[in-house]
Amino acid sequence: MSILASTLLLISVYIGEHFLLVGLYGRKSSLQRLIRPNASAKADLPFVLLYEVGFRWLGHWPKLICGPGILYLGVGWALGWLEFAGPAQSILPTDPWLLAIPVLLALDFPLYVTHVAMHRVPFLWRFHAVHHAATEMTIANGSRVALAEYFFGELAILLFMTLIFGAVRPEIILPILIVRNAIDMLQHSDLPWHFGPGGYVVASPGFHRMHHSSRPEDRNANYANIFAIWDHLFGTVAPRYRSAPLSASDCPLGLNDPASAAHYNRIVGPLLCTLPADFLEAWCQGGGKHSRATSPFLSQ
Repeated sequence: MSILASTLLLISVYIGEHFLLVGLYGRKSSLQRLIRPNASAKADLPFVLLYEVGFRWLGHWPKLICGPGILYLGVGWALGWLEFAGPAQSILPTDPWLLAIPVLLALDFPLYVTHVAMHRVPFLWRFHAVHHAATEMTIANGSRVALAEYFFGELAILLFMTLIFGAVRPEIILPILIVRNAIDMLQHSDLPWHFGPGGYVVASPGFHRMHHSSRPEDRNANYANIFAIWDHLFGTVAPRYRSAPLSASDCPLGLNDPASAAHYNRIVGPLLCTLPADFLEAWCQGGGKHSRATSPFLSQ
């Protein structure tokens, strides 16, 4: 996505969310929470600067900081060199609007799979826990992702989409990325939306808020990035959300271990989140070790 397009999208969503939350719902907006940040919002800010500003200007350099980023560069180069043509290319519609639908589905499915893995594999949870340490929902939460996790997800997308479609035309990818980023930002807002019957297809802010609950039975569900159909298809919708969607509006957020939540909310800078937390703390404190941020599955 171009710098101009991504900047305009970011500004538009923040301003729109502000007027909706303050004007219609009488709730604090992301802008208000970030202007006077608590510990959670302060931890969001370095990630916003890296992904929304730094990535636009630094190009490939951030990828060289962590293993998944290096692997992503290598795989991308190899696939480009091989000029692999995906098996589905011959049956894809030529109309850009019709083509966008299967491409968007193919982009979203590996994100769902990697998201489930981040919760179920203890080593991967160590990266993902920084995202779940947020104690309030703001648009900036969507950027609170460890570099290693970010490139792990991007690598999964690259492999899955290339194996199915081959190289996708840039004029198709750009609007899809805009849609994906807009939905991701809205999901992390505090808007009390559930989309009614449409929520079975597209993940709403309320659907995703339940995923950020501090209760493990809520957090280990509702994994959808864009399409909630994956959760309904594979049975990973939170039971409490299925029976009472409005309960997501006031569920407590963050990690259920206060010591771990405090640890992840005092990490300064996404670069430090390229390593699992135990190694990070030992490095930062010269051998010290923080209280273990356990996998949500191990803590049950």
